[in-house]
Amino acid sequence: MNKDRLLNTLSMAARARRITSGVTLATEAIKKGEAKLILLASDAEDETKKDIYDLSQKYSLEVCEVFNKETLGGIIGKAQRAVVAILDAGFSEAIKRAL
Repeated sequence: MNKDRLLNTLSMAARARRITSGVTLATEAIKKGEAKLILLASDAEDETKKDIYDLSQKYSLEVCEVFNKETLGGIIGKAQRAVVAILDAGFSEAIKRAL
């Protein structure tokens, strides 16, 4: 994993407003077909992980577990976040390459 590249790309996606974060908003983005990639905090609650994995499988979306909630939130300029949905295909591909 190229951590610096991942951090920079995720930060750029946040500044470009091509992400949504939090379980509720990410779930809505998945159901609407807007999400291209899901980033899940490694220390998210087990129930949250199960719900996100189940929903992502139903909608054929890739889920990547990265960082912890504090770090994931900090990268995007928010408080702790368990889930971040990437809404842009270009940013999604760049993040996958960085992973």
